[in-house]
Amino acid sequence: MKIDVCIVTKNNKMPKGLNNIPINKIIVSNKYPLGKAREECISQVSTDWFAFIDDDIEITEEWFKICELFIKDEVGAINGTDYYKGLGVFDWVIFNGSLIPKEVKYNGRMNGNNVLIRTSTVKDWIARDNLSCYEDLVIGRHILNKGYKIILTPALCYHLKNWASVKNSSIWAGKYFMQEQPEFNKYIYIIKKIFEPLKGLIHRGILFSIYATYRNFWLIYGILKK
Repeated sequence: MKIDVCIVTKNNKMPKGLNNIPINKIIVSNKYPLGKAREECISQVSTDWFAFIDDDIEITEEWFKICELFIKDEVGAINGTDYYKGLGVFDWVIFNGSLIPKEVKYNGRMNGNNVLIRTSTVKDWIARDNLSCYEDLVIGRHILNKGYKIILTPALCYHLKNWASVKNSSIWAGKYFMQEQPEFNKYIYIIKKIFEPLKGLIHRGILFSIYATYRNFWLIYGILKK
């Protein structure tokens, strides 16, 4: 099976490891805001399944092979798990995903930086003009609303980060948090994020706790600044 690969990028930077995916064609969008870039890519997809791979991702040899195992009639999207790469000793304690397959529920978030999507589930999706962040959350809910499942798998890839990019992406996520997730009480969410590093210390160790403190500080900064 060959798939189209969609890449949203500001400067035409390409992800690493694309040779590990059986590519039909590569679709690139520089459009702003981010939601409209995703929509533009989707409009050009011609394969039954396609992937969104962000420009700061490195795909491993096993990523597509594992994701492909979960293609079933009831599945609309398949996420891999991205480990950070670029933060030194912190890399192997920071990951977005799961070490065992599980479903992403409606209150969860499909990760748009490395995801295989059934094309028919999103061909009718239209992004709001101001959708600048959390567009993967919106697309994921669109898929779930159609009755399909989103599966989170341990298919490995790497998210190429440094401390400056962690800061910038956290501020950006905080800035748009309430716009895309108004069901949350802002102040309760902030309190939860303040205590999250303590929970991380217990369950994932001191390195993750330090990282979570740094990330959540800038996330809260972004929320309050907005």
